[in-house]
Amino acid sequence: MAEIAILVVLAALSAWKSREFARQGVRGMCAAAILTALASLGRALFAGIPSVQPASFIIMLCGATLGGGAGLYCGMLTAVLSNLLIGSVGPYTVWQMFFWGVMGLMSPRPMNAGAAVRTVYGFAWGFIFGWGMNLWYPLAGFIPLNAVSFLTSCVSSFTFDLAHAATNAALCLAAGGASMRLVMKFVKRDG
Repeated sequence: MAEIAILVVLAALSAWKSREFARQGVRGMCAAAILTALASLGRALFAGIPSVQPASFIIMLCGATLGGGAGLYCGMLTAVLSNLLIGSVGPYTVWQMFFWGVMGLMSPRPMNAGAAVRTVYGFAWGFIFGWGMNLWYPLAGFIPLNAVSFLTSCVSSFTFDLAHAATNAALCLAAGGASMRLVMKFVKRDG
């Protein structure tokens, strides 16, 4: 039931942001498609190392450079495409669509606020994504829905969430500014 509610929210967010995304033009849409493909392939490439993958960074990059609407679409599609690539489609895919979509949607302001803010934002999303994904267990009926079960799942996933957060922060710090300039150069290029 929660998955249906999430899909409704994603559809509403998509409708709300579709006009902004359409204003990007063909070049912007191509850039968003390329970033989505890179995020999906990057996750598949690093699938053997739990929680260490560039997908979240690329989704934040897409939102920062092409707008929240593009980031929303990039996040939602990355979840589906990367899960298809690694053969891991399940009921949690909708939750990944939601959290990666919201990550991209919220990225324009913090990712453009400077290296320190960008790095903290990336680090924080490693935990927000992981703890948010921990919610699907009780809501799907696998464990009881209470504070103890949620906290237990957060403690159990801490090292994975930390790896995700550290990867995001390292990529935001090392490649954030240069990557954003590269995407913007592609989108604004003449001819």
